[in-house]
Amino acid sequence: MGDPARARAWLADIWSPAVMVVASPETDAACLASTGLTVVELLRPFGVIPHLNGTVGVPIRTAAEHPVRLHSWRLRFYAPQHMFQPSPAAADAHLRGVLSAAAAAGVMSPVPDLDTLIHAGSVSEAAPWFEVYRTEFFRMMAFGEHETMDHPVACLLVVPSTHRGGMGAAFEELYARAPLPPLMRSGAMESSLLRLHLVLHDARASSAEDLERAEMELRAVSSQLGSACQILTINHGSEETPVMDPRFWISSMEETLPGGGAGEPPSRTPTPAEGLGRRLAPRDVEALGDYVREAAVRVLIPHLEARIRGLNAHVSDARRGLRNQLKSLLWRGASAGGGAAAAPASPRLRGEGPSPRDQGDLSGARGGAPPPLYPSGSLVHRMRSLADLALMLGDVDGAASTLRLLAADLKADRAFRHYAGAQEALGVCAALSGAPSAEVNACLREAFYRHSQGGGGAAGARSSSAAPGAPGPAPERQGVRYATRAALMLTEYCRGAGLHGDAVWILMKAHYREDNTGAGLLLEQAAHSLLRLQPPRARKFAFHLVLAGLRYGACDQDGLAQRCYRQVLEVYRGKGWGLVEEHLHDVLGRYARELGDLASAARCHAALLGAQRSGPGTQRSHLDQLYDAVRLAAAKEVALPPLELPLPEMDLERPGLVFQGQTWYGNAAARQAPAELWRPLERAVVGDVREAGPSWLDGAAPQRAQRRVPVCCVGEPVSIDLRISNPLSVDLEVSRLRLVCRLEAGAGAASSAPGATSGSRPTDVADGVEVWEERLRLRAGEATVVCLRAAPRRRGTLHLDAVAWTLDGAADGLRPLAVRQPLPLKPGTGAVCIDAARPPAAGFRLEVGPALPCLELALEGLSPTCLAGQVALATLRLRNAGGVPLAGLRLAGGAGWHLAGAVPAPGIDGHALSLGQRLLVSSEAGDWAAGGVTEGAEPVQAPGPPALRGQFALKNLAWTLVPGTPARLYSAPEVQLAPGEELSLPCVIRLTRPGPRLLCIAASYRVAGGAVQGAAQRSTRCAFETVVQPSLQLSAAVAAGTCEPGAALLQLGVVNLQGLEAFELHRPRCPGWTSSDMGGGLEGGAHGDAGDSPAAPPPRVDELAAGGAVTRHAWLRRRDPARPLPADCDVVLPWLAAKRAGAGARRGLSAVPRQLVRPGPRIHALLAPAAPGPVTHPGFQEQPLCRVPLVLRLWTTAPAHVVVELGGAADEAEGAGQGGSGTAAPAAPLAHVWAGRTRRALGTLRACSELELELEVLVSRPGRHALADVSLAWGQPGARQLDGSRPVPGCLIEVVEAGPGPGRQGLQ
Repeated sequence: MGDPARARAWLADIWSPAVMVVASPETDAACLASTGLTVVELLRPFGVIPHLNGTVGVPIRTAAEHPVRLHSWRLRFYAPQHMFQPSPAAADAHLRGVLSAAAAAGVMSPVPDLDTLIHAGSVSEAAPWFEVYRTEFFRMMAFGEHETMDHPVACLLVVPSTHRGGMGAAFEELYARAPLPPLMRSGAMESSLLRLHLVLHDARASSAEDLERAEMELRAVSSQLGSACQILTINHGSEETPVMDPRFWISSMEETLPGGGAGEPPSRTPTPAEGLGRRLAPRDVEALGDYVREAAVRVLIPHLEARIRGLNAHVSDARRGLRNQLKSLLWRGASAGGGAAAAPASPRLRGEGPSPRDQGDLSGARGGAPPPLYPSGSLVHRMRSLADLALMLGDVDGAASTLRLLAADLKADRAFRHYAGAQEALGVCAALSGAPSAEVNACLREAFYRHSQGGGGAAGARSSSAAPGAPGPAPERQGVRYATRAALMLTEYCRGAGLHGDAVWILMKAHYREDNTGAGLLLEQAAHSLLRLQPPRARKFAFHLVLAGLRYGACDQDGLAQRCYRQVLEVYRGKGWGLVEEHLHDVLGRYARELGDLASAARCHAALLGAQRSGPGTQRSHLDQLYDAVRLAAAKEVALPPLELPLPEMDLERPGLVFQGQTWYGNAAARQAPAELWRPLERAVVGDVREAGPSWLDGAAPQRAQRRVPVCCVGEPVSIDLRISNPLSVDLEVSRLRLVCRLEAGAGAASSAPGATSGSRPTDVADGVEVWEERLRLRAGEATVVCLRAAPRRRGTLHLDAVAWTLDGAADGLRPLAVRQPLPLKPGTGAVCIDAARPPAAGFRLEVGPALPCLELALEGLSPTCLAGQVALATLRLRNAGGVPLAGLRLAGGAGWHLAGAVPAPGIDGHALSLGQRLLVSSEAGDWAAGGVTEGAEPVQAPGPPALRGQFALKNLAWTLVPGTPARLYSAPEVQLAPGEELSLPCVIRLTRPGPRLLCIAASYRVAGGAVQGAAQRSTRCAFETVVQPSLQLSAAVAAGTCEPGAALLQLGVVNLQGLEAFELHRPRCPGWTSSDMGGGLEGGAHGDAGDSPAAPPPRVDELAAGGAVTRHAWLRRRDPARPLPADCDVVLPWLAAKRAGAGARRGLSAVPRQLVRPGPRIHALLAPAAPGPVTHPGFQEQPLCRVPLVLRLWTTAPAHVVVELGGAADEAEGAGQGGSGTAAPAAPLAHVWAGRTRRALGTLRACSELELELEVLVSRPGRHALADVSLAWGQPGARQLDGSRPVPGCLIEVVEAGPGPGRQGLQ
């Protein structure tokens, strides 16, 4: 899908107002001398106004009074003598140069693959030079005679503050001598413009007296000049460093043409060495931006609004009525060809200067050229001006209505160039207004067709009166260019709307009439649009790119042609189209050799070596071409990098690797786990025990290759068994066949390497790696296996990156290793599970260290899925699979895993741990998981759950924290495992974060006895996968009592996040507190000690359905009432998954850490309907009143005398609330709910008691009602300072009628 907003913004930007800047020669010279910029170049960067009037925008008064706001605007500043369209020949030459310069930086960059092109953000990302070309192309097409969107809307007169002789006279003289644009001199452009007056003061070159005199003179003539006059002071800065980046000014400077035109001079003065804008201070830059913004908002926009209204009134008068319509129909030719003299004078608004037409005849200025078809004063010109001005201000509807009338008149006049321009603007209006795509396509296709038929300008319109059916002349170049412009507009719209098929159609239509440069660009864009279709047309994309390459080659754009062929090659690469690839490589090689790119030529010739279908002669010819390119590069002293030669063929994805290791990966999940998960665990278990010096296994016989352990040992070779073959029909000589290795420095000392075998020789070992080279001759069709070896000479990291060789003693080849990631073994068989979808890796990376024994880890009891907070009991099994006994066992696991029998090391403060860690390392989690009942015992000091204590036989197992992580380190110094011996350790697992989780466990160990110098260690990594599903979401509030010490009220909100499973909720626990369920009433006392009393009622168990929510209340008492209340407390909720009750039930603990204990009110209350859901009433016509029972629940934290007051209700028929019961905002009481007795005294309630009070209200009409006026008051005899009151949160009640009826009856 495209970006419609971007396409609309691009189309709307074409209709940006132009301002003609007439600066005196003295002003331009002074600006150039001080800043290196002319007045026009000084103002242009500030023409883009992103936020008009902030985020509100500027309201526009349209002719039809449509609500339009203008949020951003762009002003284009031009010098009058440069406002003309260059000739087609000059424009084409300029565009060819622009394309060459824009493509020079990107044609040699790597081409993206097909998937990248398909998923690119925009089509133009693959060809950035197209955006540059299109921008310049549209600029070359500006200032056309048949449209007014580039005609100036105002004239800015600029004089210096040092002028003598009066400012009014200076402005008049400057305007009279201004070089007018050619279209204005010929009468095709409106000459009565709004005049803006600017006095430019140079703070460095001019004095303060000049500024004061200029201000006085400007005030004296302000009534004559109007409000559009201002003084602007610049150059307050120094000459050291420019304030703005020079790119800020350069970005608004367009390329110049030899003859000038398109708004730019023929040439520019060289940029000064000091930089552009070197004397402008920050306040000067700010003043320039403020001036342009103020002129746009306060002068230009109101002027254009008034001008639109004037033009609209004139057009309406000329087209309104039957007489005017008949006149327009019968005498259209006379009115169209009457010129400026036949049309009434153009209305002039306040602030507009006199037209040069009023100062004398312009026939001499035209130089005898024929007058325009529709001069500036004609009705057609005014209608086009009205439409273009409306588009500039965002009035799309007004512009569209005018353009429809204009298009009908122009088509009747057979002025097809003007008619095509009107259709272009009408299509843009349709696109900006969100009209159907068929309407936009119809308008812009009509414009394209009329332009491409050559019915151009005035001459074209006059020549169109030839007899129908007569063969017309070939389309002129100007018409083709305008047709291309319409095609580009339609292409941008179609891409934004996602209509890439229509974009391809118009691009293909347009390229037939364009020259080679334009046709190549259009074909390239059509090719990229084909990739946006569903499904992408990859083969058509390649075919269109080949056509584009042919057009580029015909216009000497060899770089772009070469890039097109390179892109096509990426499409066909690996698809089995050998002949196509061979042809493309041959063409690319010739292009690269002609361009002098010998490296690219050598790569292309090297790719031709894979052409196996050709005969021996062709194969030898391809080899000779490669060798000639290499020799030519050597003769020219061009350093060629090693080539990725396809000969000989090598199986680089599945080489046989033999090595010894130090780190053992226990499973595939451990190898695939990110390195940042292992880094803290590895640092914890290994520490700094690795010392320098030779390993105790140096010189031992090599062990069996461990494919899953990328570790090797010092002095022991790493070998790769590589299969190579010769697919050609000619013999090949392969020499210096070797591994490309690099060794990163590490601890340790060098040792002697094994000797070289026969037929190979070791290379220099200065880099720390000893590499053996092989030499062989491969006959035609021969295949063999070669063993390539390398041995590290010191500790560090060994990288096996590639294989290098020399082919026939002439060309050096290099191909990287593409080794697949280690694959897991099939359970129980030991066979490798081949998964071809896995991406290959980039070579081997091996850590160099001593040989160590191997420890295997297995975790039994971890389910593939578990609930967040679930406590699971598992068993960690350890087995020594190596041949050497191990000792010094150290284990480190991630968060959520704990060895049940471990005790904290000295110095561990249990209260400093997080709540999750305290639950995990205490006996509470294990006891609950084993089916016991927990009372929130103090953590850290408990030895472990009873269900696991009998299984644990390991002594002196201590744990400590890993700094900076939630992981724990377990040390068992007395453990020794002989080869093949196993050890089982019980553990507790509790994971809380939902989603896929990896439970990582790292272990380190050393050789038993520790008699070897260096005491080299080995580590094992294992990762176990599980998916944690959401369970419960808790929210808690703890309110302390106001009288009784050590008592608090716990309110616990529980939400079941499971959509399929229900939970049994047990009594919440708080460490350090005694909890009890809510109970009691008026006479019933508190049960604060129910949890400790033998006569206490059984714990309350609630069942929470799937997706449900519940609020639990419990009383809390401090175990030591003498101690002050803590600032916070932890809340733990035991639960049982009801779906799997019984054997194998899932139990868990959900917790809320560090809940603040806040002082609460003496009375807590909750008002709710007695039953959930709406109350059904049989009918209000038979029974006018409906009884609605309510329940008011009260909890007290201190003894108090309580009074309840029940007030009115508010109706919610207008949509307040969401149905059901809940809290409602207070509202004005209405007469639809009657509470009866409004005051009720409850007597004295005990501290820490609970009461449910039954209430009822009478409702006289159906609907939702908010009971919002309920309050509580309490007091205590003898302590009036403790009296108080509080409102009760309201609730919603809903009454519905059971039988048919209007649904809402009763009192109104």
